[in-house]
Amino acid sequence: MITIGSMYSGYGGLDLAVAAASSLPTRVLWHSEVDPDASHVLKVHCPDVPNFGADDAQNWSAVERPDILAGGPPCQPVSAVGHRAGTADPRWRWPKFLAALVGLGPASFVFENVSRLVSYDGGALWRLILSEMRAAGYAVAWSVLGACLVGAPHHRHRLFAIGRRRTDPAPAVRAAAGELCGARGVPLLPTPMARDAHRGEGTAQFWRDRMARPDRRSKGVQLGAVVKLLYADRETDGTWGRYVLPVHHWAGLVGRSAPGPTEPTGKGGDHRLPAALSEWMQGLPEGWLTDHLDRNGALRLAGNGVVPTQGAAAIRMLWSHIPV
Repeated sequence: MITIGSMYSGYGGLDLAVAAASSLPTRVLWHSEVDPDASHVLKVHCPDVPNFGADDAQNWSAVERPDILAGGPPCQPVSAVGHRAGTADPRWRWPKFLAALVGLGPASFVFENVSRLVSYDGGALWRLILSEMRAAGYAVAWSVLGACLVGAPHHRHRLFAIGRRRTDPAPAVRAAAGELCGARGVPLLPTPMARDAHRGEGTAQFWRDRMARPDRRSKGVQLGAVVKLLYADRETDGTWGRYVLPVHHWAGLVGRSAPGPTEPTGKGGDHRLPAALSEWMQGLPEGWLTDHLDRNGALRLAGNGVVPTQGAAAIRMLWSHIPV
């Protein structure tokens, strides 16, 4: 049995990834999560697992030590859609994760974050984090890879790092590979984002114009914009249009068909993004979020969460690249 200590747990996506990557049964010892919606989902799915709440309220040396410490500290301080205040942002929690890592001394850790962390401040912040992981006594391997690499119908490139505790001085950190993408020219849906919870407005032409903007913002177009366009476009008639191949491929991998791209709002024939679609795109079991949260809560958590299949693939790949 492999035990997991879970920080910044969200809906438990990284915990599911560790379980999927492990050749042995796993058990989560505890969570450290403050978000009310995420805490509710964790309580539903893991009713016997305690949630410590705030990460700065623990004497980690007195907490049961897990075999693996898993966590994705909040990404807003470096995210492209945040204020990018970095270490000046009060939500910057890497030092708290490091304190838990040092205080607990688990055999291994799994770290996840947005890919932008690698390039933030010219890479200086990520190099600092890697040096602190190594100074804590861990041999580390890391890489950036997309959910598209495991067949998801969206990119969702994320940074993963894993470490194995050493008794001797840890060797140099190893980057396992460059940024890995599996799209191969196939058109993919926008990845779910927390801001999908905010209702999109505008006509079909409004969204066409927004998606066609030749600037960085067009790359961050909301998923709701695309499904609204799919519904409004007579050529696709509310079906999957040019996204049909990746959608059907992912349906085969997750074992169930995709929810429809839109759902009626009940107001004047308007349609909107269904939370069940974001849940499905993340590869979560049906109802993992939507059976327990309202639409906005489910969309927000899906947009902030880990694709378990992607995380498991990253862990398996990186484990073999940890320097010895």
